Amino acid sequence: MFNNEYSFNKNVGLQLHKGKINIYFFLEKVFLNSEKQIMNIGDKKELTTEEIKTLTQEQFEAYVQKEDSQTLNEMLELRGNLPIFDEDDEEKDKKVCADLVEKCQKYMAEEDQDIDAFKEVFKTAQSLLKNSTTLSDKERIQLHILKGNIQDDVRKNYDGAINEYKKALKIDSEDWSIWYNIGVSYGRKGEADLAISIYKKVIKLNPESGASYYNRGMQYLTKNDFDKACNDFHAAQRAGIDQASFAIKKYCAFED
Repeated sequence: MFNNEYSFNKNVGLQLHKGKINIYFFLEKVFLNSEKQIMNIGDKKELTTEEIKTLTQEQFEAYVQKEDSQTLNEMLELRGNLPIFDEDDEEKDKKVCADLVEKCQKYMAEEDQDIDAFKEVFKTAQSLLKNSTTLSDKERIQLHILKGNIQDDVRKNYDGAINEYKKALKIDSEDWSIWYNIGVSYGRKGEADLAISIYKKVIKLNPESGASYYNRGMQYLTKNDFDKACNDFHAAQRAGIDQASFAIKKYCAFED
């Protein structure tokens, strides 16, 4: 099987490296249930914050595949109701957040990963997100991504990872790296069509994301669509993705 996806996370200026391959680590998103629900939600000009929060993963996935749907950013109205900062706790919570990200990065890079250590990081991040009133949007995104990375890379719980990435996406729907991570999780889950749809969105947000072209190409291979796969590999090669040259030699010999 074709299982050679590029995985990376530029989110909020922090890169959580997976030590194995010198690349970054990414995250994911959501969708719409039945055809009826798709129409009910998709036809509305705007969705309220509460409506967005009640979207199921299935509902969100159907949404992102609707060609005529408005951008998620237009639907999300999550700005404005930010928590009031407590001056006494702000510095402490921010330090805990930074320490967690650093620990997760360190643990990810270790060849022999300590599952118990990840459990502790996950629980602390969960508690911080639930109880802290001082975290900024940027920090909350970091923690959701951290939890998603652990779900995806350590626990192989791709639905759990997607759910965390969805929470990060509600905070900033235009962060292409969150969408990218979602694409990675769908690819690992074996949902090629959804992964392709997500990478299409990533490329719209960031046309220079060579890793998205490469990953989308790998997903096209699973569908035996070699023409589209090779087009994406060439785009990834132009963007400087080293693995793309190997993929072209291996899968695109028919072009010669």
